[in-house]
Amino acid sequence: MTNQGRACMFLALFGGLPQVRSSLPVQAIDQQNGFTGRIIRIEPGEPKGRLRIKQGAGARFIEAAESMLVRRGHLLLVEGKVRVTIRCGDGSDHDLVPGPQGCPCISQCIPEICGISHDGSTIRSTRHDSPDGVYPTIISPRPGLLLDRRPAIRWIPPSEAKGYLTYTVSLRAENNNVLWCRTVVSKTELAYPNDAPPLTPGRPYSAVVSTYPAAVDAEDAPELTFTAMPWRDVDALRKKVRRLSRSRLPKTERRFLIANLYAAKGLYTEAISQLENRRLERSLSKLRMLGDLYLAVGLNREAEKRYLDALSLEPEDELEERALIQSGLGWVYEGLGLCEQAVERFGQARNAYEQLGDATLVQQLTRQIRLLTK
Repeated sequence: MTNQGRACMFLALFGGLPQVRSSLPVQAIDQQNGFTGRIIRIEPGEPKGRLRIKQGAGARFIEAAESMLVRRGHLLLVEGKVRVTIRCGDGSDHDLVPGPQGCPCISQCIPEICGISHDGSTIRSTRHDSPDGVYPTIISPRPGLLLDRRPAIRWIPPSEAKGYLTYTVSLRAENNNVLWCRTVVSKTELAYPNDAPPLTPGRPYSAVVSTYPAAVDAEDAPELTFTAMPWRDVDALRKKVRRLSRSRLPKTERRFLIANLYAAKGLYTEAISQLENRRLERSLSKLRMLGDLYLAVGLNREAEKRYLDALSLEPEDELEERALIQSGLGWVYEGLGLCEQAVERFGQARNAYEQLGDATLVQQLTRQIRLLTK
């Protein structure tokens, strides 16, 4: 039997992995994502109209699309004869009037409306986030829905890895059953091949990567489950993506809109892929959204990098963006068990919200700081 066969047989027989969860009592990330509503309708009349959005001071107007997430501080511009409806975080619907206006939504958005589905009670602290950094970390696919039925599996090597490593890569279904397994040397990406069983919509799957030949030095498979999007939803989504791709907007703006559309549908892997494109310019909204997405899928260190990159752009005139970034960093450091750093970031976010006059978020952050300082 080949080494690959022995490794995969080992996984099939003893594939169970120990569970890893953060024990920190935290509030749902959903309530801290900053979005306050979602565009549920854009119905052009004759002549055709459109909705454009300016996502902060200094930003350019970009064309909006249905399912796009919005928040306070966005400037919405209704042009021509078009009916635009925003569904707010409190469940109310608002039809926009012609011309420029602010976002009508105030309440923080809930997952049922904005489609952002995080673990509602804990922040997953991945093993790569641990001080020793001895485990491979899955970059994609991460928890959530998946568009691609044959995804590419990508991972980060252990931080202390030296020389060439051999990895065992597997795809698993319910009860940790191994459906497919391969071993590779020195690679950090492997495509799920055409001769393997395609993903079935609605069925939970997880990708697991470990250093050969062991199977326990990997992120916990139950923590990383994802499901394929149903075909009917895929068809509807692809039609919207095609419309955006064919628009006359600059490529960077089209990618950002498509990423928003994917994120609103819980397609975090696809949204991250759109925003990580190297041809996209670095921008505050892009970096902060990437931080939010990495935080949502449990990649705390990747989220930290994007949030700090966003702060390096010195968003002094973007008070709410700065508050959201500092709050995101607070959740990152709490997930990593770095309580003092978490308290510092939550405190900076609270100060910003005090200046914005948002009493609700000030109270929430104060409560979070108290939990960490007990």
